[in-house]
Amino acid sequence: MPTISKTSFLQYLQCPKLFWTAANHPEQIPWLERQMDAIRQEEGRQVEEHAHGLFQDATQIARKASFDEIIAESVDAVLRPISNKPIFNAIIQAQDLIAEIDMLLPLDDGSFDLYEVKDTTEPKPHHLPDIAFQRQVCTSAGLKIRRCFLLTLNNKYVRHGEIDPQKLFSRHDITEGAENSPQETGRHVSMAQE
Repeated sequence: MPTISKTSFLQYLQCPKLFWTAANHPEQIPWLERQMDAIRQEEGRQVEEHAHGLFQDATQIARKASFDEIIAESVDAVLRPISNKPIFNAIIQAQDLIAEIDMLLPLDDGSFDLYEVKDTTEPKPHHLPDIAFQRQVCTSAGLKIRRCFLLTLNNKYVRHGEIDPQKLFSRHDITEGAENSPQETGRHVSMAQE
């Protein structure tokens, strides 16, 4: 059974044929589309860096380390969290699922708030399965997720001088939608693994 990442899960939801081709014959995916994906990912990383400014002190999981080192650092961070010290870019793995979580905020009761950062100005329908998948991976790994938030860009924000992350982002609580879709998420994961 193949490991399903958040990216491959969302790719499957958008187009099962593209998902199959990417998994089985990646050389058939046009170069331009892969290049555009890389550009969008870089733009997303830049927005995410600004979102890190919402918190003064954080644990940043190193992206430049080997995959095994990133997993080990992520496991260590979530097993020994410091209350109210967010963990950025943890990779959570459970059974045959894996997801990079933009932000996990450890809380006093041992649970976490999950944050997903998007470089858009409003929530979109495809954001809910994205966060529902992340929540499922986290809960399958034994983490208790209290709330799920989507951070989007505030289109009313006007920059004066340095960027103010508190004003740059809008926070949307989508916990209810993420909690109410584990069966659907599980069904899609099973279908993608076939």
